[in-house]
Amino acid sequence: MPRNKSGSTNGGIIGKTNKSSFGKCKQTDQTATGNITLLSGTRLVKAAIISGGGGGGYDRAGGGGAGGLLNKEFNAEGTVPVVIGGGGAAGGPGSAGTNGAVSTFNGTSSVGGGGGARSGTAGSPGGSGGGGGGASPCNTGFAGGCGTACQGNNGGTGSNPSPAGVGTDVRASGGGGGAGAVGANAVTGAFPGSGAGGAGGAGLDISPDYGNIGPTCSVFAGGGGGGTRISGAPAGAGGTGGGGVGKSPNTSAGAGGTNTGGGGGGGDGCGNPGAAGGPGRVIVKEL
Repeated sequence: MPRNKSGSTNGGIIGKTNKSSFGKCKQTDQTATGNITLLSGTRLVKAAIISGGGGGGYDRAGGGGAGGLLNKEFNAEGTVPVVIGGGGAAGGPGSAGTNGAVSTFNGTSSVGGGGGARSGTAGSPGGSGGGGGGASPCNTGFAGGCGTACQGNNGGTGSNPSPAGVGTDVRASGGGGGAGAVGANAVTGAFPGSGAGGAGGAGLDISPDYGNIGPTCSVFAGGGGGGTRISGAPAGAGGTGGGGVGKSPNTSAGAGGTNTGGGGGGGDGCGNPGAAGGPGRVIVKEL
């Protein structure tokens, strides 16, 4: 560039020289806490920060909410610290699932997934909210936890008591929210009949930004399914992107997928726990 009258090669702009980023679209898929060393010319990156999913609750319990998925551009250069959040534990006797731990890139974090409720309580808030617990015979179903804006969605509501009577009443729980959709509400009813746990909310497809990564093809942060209390009554399916299936008697709850940020499935009505949420992940594309 020719020099101007002041001798500047910066187009006459007073101040620092404008720096362009030359990251060459290099990608790093980080599944453990550590550091990422960026290319020497990188000044700008796009990063998907996926926190750990919430654990499913205990005893006719809500599915865990997915870990928050924050996908945005950042100014970054050199060596950048990354923290990968673990999945939340399943709830112990009489307890809700634990919220997932946060994942962090260069000092910015998404929110851990909300734990699924135990029976008769509301789901926990989080990146995506945990599913709400099913009703007792004398009250209505409980609400799912709230999700975080631009990171996830609300959990589903537990079902109300069925007019069919206590003996066959499913009184199921809601699904945990996912990054791409809310958790489904549980379906009120008996079994045999319509009663069922709520499905976990779908995860978010980030393949347009990063291509297909892992067995979920870049769909991450699905919610866990809600549990039921009657053997044979369908528990909630896990949300696409790593959500775990809910539990009914004689079936197993599914854990959130490894490094998907998926929520764990909720427990059944026989005093059994749900499953843990999945650990998170950070994906970085140098621009």
